[in-house]
Amino acid sequence: MKDGAKALDPEAIEQALLALPRALEALAAAIPALAHLKGVVEEKGPAVLTTRQVAGLLGVSTQYVREAIAAGRLQAQRYGRVYRIEQAEMLRLKAASRINADAGAAHPLPFR
Repeated sequence: MKDGAKALDPEAIEQALLALPRALEALAAAIPALAHLKGVVEEKGPAVLTTRQVAGLLGVSTQYVREAIAAGRLQAQRYGRVYRIEQAEMLRLKAASRINADAGAAHPLPFR
């Protein structure tokens, strides 16, 4: 051992290992509460999406998503400079339009 280094105490290691499951449970409980930091709330997939996420899922451009919001075809909440779109609202837009999400980035804008 190096000078000044402390030997590992087996009892301290055992106590730390016994406390680990409780610490992991507390961390797991805290993760949903911190989801707003990522801008996404997760419950079986994102329930609230950004314009970029909606565009990626629908295979359209972010500009198209912003135009749909401005035209009232897509309901969104504005927080400062960003929009948040509920997943159900995105699915409603997809069903009501000619967007083919399977096409992905091959056709970034649907034909008008």
